[in-house]
Amino acid sequence: MTTMDIHNGGQKLLYEEYMYTKKNTSKSRVQWECSNRASFSCKGEVTTGIEILTEIRTVPHTHDSNPDSVAASRLKSTMKNKSGTSLGTPTQILVETTATATTEIRTALGNPKVVKRTL
Repeated sequence: MTTMDIHNGGQKLLYEEYMYTKKNTSKSRVQWECSNRASFSCKGEVTTGIEILTEIRTVPHTHDSNPDSVAASRLKSTMKNKSGTSLGTPTQILVETTATATTEIRTALGNPKVVKRTL
């Protein structure tokens, strides 16, 4: 169970080969909903403790997981973190980060020109 920051200042949860966006936060819990809720009408949901280390409750998804998409999101997050701390160019960061990625993961990343523009 890991989280990553996203462009609008929010967070995504990566858990069991699915991605979730934060839906609600209370004093003791965080409720996450499937990132594909609109495109798949998915009701998948995870509730975690406030520290986001333990799962409290889950609701099943209506679609299969996409591990390549989750791995691509992790790579994008890594690249964005590197771009903030590295002196390398976006091209260098992209090449270094994706050097060991499979073809499927690189395909899930999308167009390299678009990825470089986001760095």
